[in-house]
Amino acid sequence: MDNRSNDILFDEGMKKAKELVSGYIFDVLIKCCEDLIQDALDNKSGFQNLTGNTITSYACGLFMDGRFSYFVCSGDSMKQPVRVKLTKGETFVGVSYDNQSRRFTGTVETDKGYGEAFSFDFLTAYYIGL
Repeated sequence: MDNRSNDILFDEGMKKAKELVSGYIFDVLIKCCEDLIQDALDNKSGFQNLTGNTITSYACGLFMDGRFSYFVCSGDSMKQPVRVKLTKGETFVGVSYDNQSRRFTGTVETDKGYGEAFSFDFLTAYYIGL
């Protein structure tokens, strides 16, 4: 075999090694994302789950090689919010996400959407320049 053949074999071996390492790292980072979401849920404080949009919108996105590659959200494993986000002046009267009779009027403008969709849109719009 000449040096050229060894160079080709070496390059192919390095390519395969990078794929294996990248796959392992990706799996570890996915687990980190899921643990991060669980930690946020386990340690939440300071608010109640009026419509469920906040608690179901904790999200983690994973970028690999400059591309959006993975998304996990607390809402993936929870019951869905009882309604879209309230906006300024809009009143909610009814049973809240945490099964309490509630009346609440929104005090800030919102997109009137769901928190999980907002989290996904935010992360996918993020730009990583490489």
